[in-house]
Amino acid sequence: MFTLILLAIIGVIAVTYRVYYFLRPFITYFILHNFLSKRKDLKKAGDWAIVTGSTDGIGKAIAHELARDGLNVFLISRSTEKLTNVANEIESLFKVKTKIFTADFTTTDFYEKLQEEIKGLSSVAILVNNVGVAYAHIDSLVACEDLTLENLQNMIVCNATSTTCMTRITLPKMLASPPPPDDVHRYILSISSLAGCLPAPYLSVYAGTKAFVNNFTASLAGELEGTCVKMQTLTPSLVATNMSGVKQPTFIVPSAEKFAASALSMLGVRSQLCGYLPHELFLT
Repeated sequence: MFTLILLAIIGVIAVTYRVYYFLRPFITYFILHNFLSKRKDLKKAGDWAIVTGSTDGIGKAIAHELARDGLNVFLISRSTEKLTNVANEIESLFKVKTKIFTADFTTTDFYEKLQEEIKGLSSVAILVNNVGVAYAHIDSLVACEDLTLENLQNMIVCNATSTTCMTRITLPKMLASPPPPDDVHRYILSISSLAGCLPAPYLSVYAGTKAFVNNFTASLAGELEGTCVKMQTLTPSLVATNMSGVKQPTFIVPSAEKFAASALSMLGVRSQLCGYLPHELFLT
């Protein structure tokens, strides 16, 4: 009799856990974000947002959203012409200040100069580590002719080194500025990928760089416990951008604008999430 009761209890616990695990994304996106989202507090945390890879796709959309919230935006990307166009667009639409800095994130020789520019900002509310490159198409590491040694190095430097170095040169500014009000935090938000959360054959190097971003962010979060800076990672699946090659947005593959609005509304809700509910369901 005791054995039957014990088995019944274990069964109830197992079913309850599975139900909760299935419902967790809905609870997070429909309920918890209403109480835990810190997006509305960003303007209290500082004057500037820094966004890498901000001339196209997710980076540009996030820059627009942050400017809509009243933050000045420091745009960093490879094309000066595109940077100027996006800066003018943001200033015209949202009446905020912008700065631009031209940088090729497959190299590392510009970080000291960029650090001086960041030091000159009044205060930084959020750093968005968005810049990245992906495979031109899915293929194996050995067979893919596009994955030359140079391209592999560029992918690792752009995806992993950039996140590390941008965090390293921005974090001192965020910590040294006058602290924000109680219960208000500054954020370092890194754009990773669902591919970094699971084994991803035929995307092995890209997935590896994104797994690095996930672990780096989680590890650094422990170092920053008790400070005014929080770390968060976004792990989206496909978004309709030039990099993904998807031209037509769908419910499963949102536009960059739709993803950015959803992702920023989840700021501070969990330390790692996809940022978009349908993508979260892939992990349940």
